Amino acid sequence: MWSDFMRILAIETATEACSAALYLDGAVEERFQVAPRRHTHLILPMAEALLAEAGLTLSALDGLAFGRGPGSFTGLRIAAGVIQGLAFGADLPVAPVSTLAALAWQVFDEGAADCALAALDARMGEVYWGIYRRRWEPGKVGFGDADNLAGQPGWTHFSAQMCEARKAKHQNPSVGASSPHPCGEDPETHLPGLLDAVVPNSVIAPERVSIPADVGGVGIGPGWETYGEVLTRRVGAQRLVQVWPERLPRAEGVARLAVEALASGKAVAPEQALPVYLRDRVAKAAQTGQTTG
Repeated sequence: MWSDFMRILAIETATEACSAALYLDGAVEERFQVAPRRHTHLILPMAEALLAEAGLTLSALDGLAFGRGPGSFTGLRIAAGVIQGLAFGADLPVAPVSTLAALAWQVFDEGAADCALAALDARMGEVYWGIYRRRWEPGKVGFGDADNLAGQPGWTHFSAQMCEARKAKHQNPSVGASSPHPCGEDPETHLPGLLDAVVPNSVIAPERVSIPADVGGVGIGPGWETYGEVLTRRVGAQRLVQVWPERLPRAEGVARLAVEALASGKAVAPEQALPVYLRDRVAKAAQTGQTTG
């Protein structure tokens, strides 16, 4: 059961984008900037500005969250180091969130498809790859039904203000309008639940990518820009609703996906807030003769 009221500070620095987000009882404020090699200079001021504008201190938060990877080795170290320092200082639990999951979350937030095929450029002729499916909880909830969300299993509380903001996001092209829902459902009358991983995150050559037979959706992330032709051929063009190669992971997605972990006691202590290096897993598996996902 998710908490209706939570305060979470989240950061994401796994790619060239640097962002921080403050989750307050369903609403999110975010600072986002594409700034390669400037993450160390930007991330703390972003977080501090969000807290200051909200009139909060770290001790007033319920927890912290960060994009744990996969992604840039340096970017992951920055995120883990910053979040550990903040967590130790304020004695707060931490929710590590997959960077690919945070990227995929954008597809569901905008109602574009029920599946997201997330790909980041891993260099060395490989991609970081993850497939996620939207988790719909029983019942459909409209943007105007914010008060009805309270008490619904699997749903976090959204204020009327947040519902209207989401509706405006889909209606206003300057905010980022979505495409019609591929399954015929109206994205303006439904709120997405969480997401589930269809396959584990992996680092893989794009020509080796495959997806389950029943999966199709939106391709998202810069891996689609670098290897779009190969990925499209492997996935099958007929199974792609759209491709959003310009999208990058954002701290808002990290924050929203962290709610359930923190509310259900699945967060970790500061010293366990560690990044995930998929190439390390591949190397260790090769040494032991094991296969990796």
